[in-house]
Amino acid sequence: MEWFHFSDFHIGKPKGPQETAMASLIEAVRLACQDVSEKVDAVFITGDIAYSGRPEEYKRFCKEFLLPLKSISTFTNATIYAVPGNHDVDCDASIPIAWESIGLRNQQIFFCEDEDGNKIRRARSAVFDAYLEFVKDNVIISPNPAKEVTLLKSEMSYPFDILATNTAFFSDKETDSSKESIPSPIDSLRHILSKRTEKKPVVILAHHSLTCIHK
Repeated sequence: MEWFHFSDFHIGKPKGPQETAMASLIEAVRLACQDVSEKVDAVFITGDIAYSGRPEEYKRFCKEFLLPLKSISTFTNATIYAVPGNHDVDCDASIPIAWESIGLRNQQIFFCEDEDGNKIRRARSAVFDAYLEFVKDNVIISPNPAKEVTLLKSEMSYPFDILATNTAFFSDKETDSSKESIPSPIDSLRHILSKRTEKKPVVILAHHSLTCIHK
């Protein structure tokens, strides 16, 4: 299996020649694929696609990176997977929430993959509306924040299963994603993993630090 992994584009950040940087990245990928005889099976994008989670930023990302990437013959049939990061949260859509503020009962069910969990997360899921529209329009596999925390994908041709999980529910663009994210979606991951029958290894796609899921 062949795959590429990208992260932290921050499209829309006020400073920096991003269009030039994207063109350079595409050219680097194109050169890297010159001697590759096999097609790329998957592309993993692990968050911070945008800078402020706004629709126009995702449109720029498509124009400056995603469409040029797809034009490279090696990527013609690649499946794209993505998860949101703290910069993919639209801070204007909802006031940021703190884990401590939602109460013990809500903490216990927030990351549950059932109707109770969905109900608690519903008010917060609006901050991902632009992100969700982006993944739908571009046929990208990603957990739907309005319906789930984690998505499991199992492809027969892959040597591993993929868990794509959303660690950004309590984030905003000012959050330092290099540090441990509190809370982490442990309940969701355990629920999904408990239903697996395959014996394949699992690759977890998440934006935040690995310390989020160590426990």
